[in-house]
Amino acid sequence: MLKMKFKRMLYTVLFVLAGVGIASSLFVVFAPQLGASAKDECLERIQKSPNFNGNVFSNPVPTAMVRPPFSVLIKMMKGNKNRTPAQALKNLPIDKAAYLANSSEKMLVTWFGHSSILLQTDGVNMLIDPIFSRRASLVSFAGPMMFDYAVEYQVGDLPNIELVLITHDHYDHLDKNTIEALRPLVRYFVVPLGLGAHLERWGVAPEQIVELDLWEEFQYKTATITATPSRHFTGRGLARFKTLWCGFAVRTPQHKVFHSGDSGYFAGFKQIGEKLGPFDLAFLECGQYNEAWNNIHMMPEESAQAAADVKTRIAIPIHWGKFPLSLHDWNEPPMRFECKARELGLNFLTPQIGESFNPEKAQLNTWWKE
Repeated sequence: MLKMKFKRMLYTVLFVLAGVGIASSLFVVFAPQLGASAKDECLERIQKSPNFNGNVFSNPVPTAMVRPPFSVLIKMMKGNKNRTPAQALKNLPIDKAAYLANSSEKMLVTWFGHSSILLQTDGVNMLIDPIFSRRASLVSFAGPMMFDYAVEYQVGDLPNIELVLITHDHYDHLDKNTIEALRPLVRYFVVPLGLGAHLERWGVAPEQIVELDLWEEFQYKTATITATPSRHFTGRGLARFKTLWCGFAVRTPQHKVFHSGDSGYFAGFKQIGEKLGPFDLAFLECGQYNEAWNNIHMMPEESAQAAADVKTRIAIPIHWGKFPLSLHDWNEPPMRFECKARELGLNFLTPQIGESFNPEKAQLNTWWKE
C-alpha cells in the first residue's frame, strides 16, 4: 500500500515538473518580450552584410565568450551590499521646459542612469537606449531591479521626441514596455540590423524603423547618424549574435556626439575617432564590468582610454547608476574613471541623474562621492 502511494506521489511530482518544463519552454518560445527574428527583406540585408558569417554576426576583432568561473557565479549569488546605494538616489525630474527653451545652436543633455540619454542638438530631440521599467529583465517579477530613485521617470514626462536610437537588444538597453509607450510619439527608431523585427512585434510600424549596418548612415533634418563598431554581443533568448550591435555617432552642423553602446576595449575606438571625430561629447560604457567578461565590457580605465581614442573634448562615463549587473560597488565606476581621466588629461563630467545641462558650460558634479 505504501509502495503504491509512493509511486502515485512520484508520478504526480514528475507530471507537475513536466508541466512546468513545458510551460517554461512555451514561454521562452512565444513570450512577446523576446521579440522576433528577421525575415523577408530584412533577412536578406542581414545575409548580405559583411559583418554576418552566414549564421551569426561577428565582432570586429576576435572576442572569446567565456563562461565566468564558478567562483564568480557564487559571488553573484551571495551579492555585495555595496552593489546598491544605501538610500534612494537624489535624482532630478525631467525638465521639459529646458528643452523647449533651448537654442538650436546649443546642446542639451540629460542622463537617466545606465545608458539612457536624452540629447538635443540642432533642435532635434533624441533618446538613446531608453529604459524606464523597474527591471532589466525578461519578466517583471524577477531579474535585476533598479536602484531606488527619489524620482521615477515615465515616458509621459519627456519632451517631444523625434528619434530613438537603440544600440543592441539586451534587456538593459531595449525594453518592450518603454518602446510600446514611445511608439505613438516617435518619428523614427534607428537600430542595428535585425533588431527591427523586435520592434515590429511590439507594434512599431515598419516605416518608422531604420536599420543600419556598421558605418551606414541615416540623415534626419540636419543630423547624420552613423552606426559605429563595438565589441559585444546580442540575444534576448537562447540564441546569441542573431542581431547586430553598435554604437552611434551623431553629427550636426553644430555638434558631434558619440555613444559607445556596450563594448569591450578595442582598436576600433581609434578608427572611429579618426573617421568621424573629433567629438564634442562622448558617452562611454563604464560599468557592469568584471575581469571574467572583460572582452565585452570595458574596465573604467579602458573607458577613459576609449574617450581619448575617439578624440572627444568632454567624456561622460555611463552604464552605471541604475542596475546592479556585476559585483563592483555601485559608485566604483566613476571613481576609477576619474582617476584615469585625470592621468590622461581628459575633460569629463559625471552629471547627476536627471540633470539637464549644456556640456560646454557644466561643472564637474561628484554627487556619487556623497
